[in-house]
Amino acid sequence: LFVVGLFHYRNISINNIPAVFILIIIICRYYYLFVMMMMMMSVSRIITSLTSPAAVSAFLSTGLISLVPNVLLFLFPALLSDGGNNNNNNSGGGGMGWQWGQCLAAGGLIGDVFLHTLPHVMGEGGHPHDEEDRHKDHYHHHHHQQHDDEHELHHEEHQQQHYHDEEALNVGLWILIGFFMFFTVDVLLRITEDILHGSKGQDHHHRHQSHNNSTAGPTSNGVLVKPTTTTTTTTNHHDDTLEKDRKSWSLIVLNLTADSLHNFTDGLAIGASYAATASNNSSVVVSAGSVATLSILLHEVPHELGDYCTLVAAGYTPWQAVRTQFATAIAAFCGTAVALVAADQSSSSDALLLATAGTFLYLAGTTLLPHVLNESVMKPWHRLGHLLAFAVGLAFMQAVALLEEAEHHHHHDDHDNPHDTEL
Repeated sequence: LFVVGLFHYRNISINNIPAVFILIIIICRYYYLFVMMMMMMSVSRIITSLTSPAAVSAFLSTGLISLVPNVLLFLFPALLSDGGNNNNNNSGGGGMGWQWGQCLAAGGLIGDVFLHTLPHVMGEGGHPHDEEDRHKDHYHHHHHQQHDDEHELHHEEHQQQHYHDEEALNVGLWILIGFFMFFTVDVLLRITEDILHGSKGQDHHHRHQSHNNSTAGPTSNGVLVKPTTTTTTTTNHHDDTLEKDRKSWSLIVLNLTADSLHNFTDGLAIGASYAATASNNSSVVVSAGSVATLSILLHEVPHELGDYCTLVAAGYTPWQAVRTQFATAIAAFCGTAVALVAADQSSSSDALLLATAGTFLYLAGTTLLPHVLNESVMKPWHRLGHLLAFAVGLAFMQAVALLEEAEHHHHHDDHDNPHDTEL
C-alpha cells in the first residue's frame, strides 16, 4: 500500500529505503497473523467463516464504507478541478478548501480518539464487570451470611479493582505505544531525507560554485568577483524545494499509514459486529451489522475527505489521491476477514484500536494542525473557518458515539428479552 501511494508521487523514488522497509514490516506482520490463524484453526473452519451469510454481509458493508466516501468526491467536480491550481500555490499547502479539509480531518481524528475509541474500549471492559458485581452482591445477600464468605467476597472485589486499574493503565500504555511508533517512523523518515537531500544539496552547491568560478571576471585589482545575487536566489529556492519535498514525503507516508490502520480497525469492527450476532436469527444479524456499518460510515466520510485534502495539499493530483484512497481500502477488507475468522480475540482488537488512537493523536497534533496554522490566509477571518471545520469533525464523532450508544442499549434490550426479539 505504501509503495502504491509513493509511486504516484512524482518526486519520490520507489527505491527509497524507508518505503521498502515499511512494506517488509507490513508483509511480515500480515504473514505472521495468517500463520497464527492457520495454526489455531483448521482450513475448513476458516473457509466456513469467510463464506457464511454473515461474512457476505460483512464484506458488502466493508465495500460500502470504502466506496461511498470516494464516490462523494466525484460529486464535487469543483473541488477536484481546483486541486491542480491549489497545489501550485506559493504557500505549498493549497487554498482554503484544502486547509479546511485538513482541519476537518484533524477534528475527526482527535474526536475519534476521545469520543469514540476510548469510550468504546472502556465501556466494553466495564459493562461485563458491573454485571458480574451485581450477580455477586445478589448471591452474597441471599446465600452467604457467614463472616468467612464476606471476607472472601471482599478479597475478590479487591482483586477485581486491581484488575480494573491495570486495564486503565494498559489503555494509556497502548495509546502511547501508537504515538511513539509514529514518532519513530517520522524521525527515521526525516533522518533519511536529511541524508539524501544533504548529499544532493552539496552536489548542487559544488556545481554552482564551479559555475560561478568559471564565469566570474577579474576586477581592476585582479580579484575575482562572483555573481552572488543570482547564486543566493537559486540556492535558497533549491533549499526551499528540498524542505518542501521532505515535509510532503513525511506527511504522505504518515497519512497513508494512519489511513491503512484506520481502515483495518474499521474492518475489524464490521466483521466483529456480524460475527458476534451470527448465532441469532438473520434479522438480528442484519440489524446489528447495519447499525455498525452506518456508524462507521458517518465517521469514515470526514476521514476520507480529510485524507484526500491532505494528500492533494502534499503534492498528489486529485485523481492520484482518489486512487490511493481506494488502494488503502484493501486494509479494511483484511480487517473484516481477520475479525470473522478470530472473532473471539477481543483483547488483541482493543489493543490495535488503542494503538491506532495514538497514531491519530500524533498525525493530528504534530502534522495536520501545525501545517494549517503555519499557512498564510487571504483574510484573517478565514482562520475562523479552521475552527468551524475542526468542530464539524468533532460533531461527526459525537454523532457516531451517540449512534453506537443507542446500538449498545438496543443489543442489551434484545439480550434481556429474547422472546420479544423472536417475535
